[in-house]
Amino acid sequence: MRKTFKYRLYPNKETERKLFWTLSRCRELYNAALSERKDAYKYAGKSISYYDQQNDLPEIKAEIREEYQDIAAHVLQDVLRRLDKAFQHFFRRCKNGEKPGYPRFQGRNRYDSFTYPDGAGWKFDGQFLTLSKIGTAKVKVHRTLEGTIKTVTIKVRRVSSSKRARHNVAGIVGISHVHLAYPCHMAEISKERGECSMLGARQRRRELLTL
Repeated sequence: MRKTFKYRLYPNKETERKLFWTLSRCRELYNAALSERKDAYKYAGKSISYYDQQNDLPEIKAEIREEYQDIAAHVLQDVLRRLDKAFQHFFRRCKNGEKPGYPRFQGRNRYDSFTYPDGAGWKFDGQFLTLSKIGTAKVKVHRTLEGTIKTVTIKVRRVSSSKRARHNVAGIVGISHVHLAYPCHMAEISKERGECSMLGARQRRRELLTL
């Protein structure tokens, strides 16, 4: 059983900046991973799996995108799982003769959340939510949280400054899922897609093309 609880989240300016920065890097990773899968199949007829891309994350963090070291590892892994689920749904629709809907690149208005998929990397004491490598934010708990929190999802929305007080919403989920959402009007996220040289994509592509 899943039950979602939504609460207002009040981060300070530094935590807010890190929330947006993390969201931007996650969207960047999603688009780059999609680009790698798409190019591998287009140019070499090869399929790249979630595990292929997950196993390349340590190399990316160490040599290509060192700033990814400032994001919890399982948050990045969840980004790749999200993409893998999009492909699973695509193949299922193809198999069932439905309109496929190939996974598409995500703009800043579409990719608006990231997830801590397990019990690690966050702590909620009933008043404050602490996120690994991001910071702490006060949570306005307007109703009692039930069950055991299993995952935490931060959702970021941009609203005008006049609406900010009304729409600063955070969500926490109890029992088998946790959802946290933080709408805000600040922080720009780049519009480019696939900005990073993801998962050794260039090297892998060269290897594929020589097969």
